[in-house]
Amino acid sequence: MRHRTEITIETDRTVLVSRRRRVGPHGWCGTCRAQARLIALDEAASLLRVHPQTVRHLVEAAGFHFVKGAEGAPLICFGAVHARAAVAAPPTQP
Repeated sequence: MRHRTEITIETDRTVLVSRRRRVGPHGWCGTCRAQARLIALDEAASLLRVHPQTVRHLVEAAGFHFVKGAEGAPLICFGAVHARAAVAAPPTQP
């Protein structure tokens, strides 16, 4: 007699943005046309769980809204990163 074993694995992804950290600078995002929280490239990579070079490629390809910081490094619009994280998250099962 054959037995059938069914295994179901449920996954969930949670992105935690700590409020204990110093809130990053705010500035004007021309794409959002609003004041936005601006985050460093490394912080965006950490939130998306990707290598910082991946975020740099997205900035260069105009995949993220950004402004140049005082030191010339890109400051990325948090709203764009948040939207990207929401799209990349796996759908949740009811």
